[in-house]
Amino acid sequence: MERNDQVDLLLRILQRFSETGVLGQCMLIGSWCLHFYRFEFGKANLLPAIRTLDVDFLIPHPGQIRKPVDIPELLKEEGFNPLMNFSNGLVRYQHPDLLVEFLCPELGRGYHKPRDIRLWKVQA
Repeated sequence: MERNDQVDLLLRILQRFSETGVLGQCMLIGSWCLHFYRFEFGKANLLPAIRTLDVDFLIPHPGQIRKPVDIPELLKEEGFNPLMNFSNGLVRYQHPDLLVEFLCPELGRGYHKPRDIRLWKVQA
């Protein structure tokens, strides 16, 4: 597996999420999954190497989160800064190498406002 600053940073985030129980309640989605699939399945020529600066985590069942974790503080310790979108209230976390965002399923048709995940202090 190729190693660089982006990969090392993401691995540290995944390790911290695992240690705090966050990774049991969310999953990595998007182009970064392909990077890990290439490594895990050894079929590097079948999967594109393209990935973006965006790292997306899906929270499939936000209402089932029971353990409080200060994710903004955890990300701050890794050099991330909050970046608010004032048009919709969504906060993403920016680092020179990566941008972390949390997503959750829509609550209803046409509902596009961020959902407050209070126990984790993030919006998805």
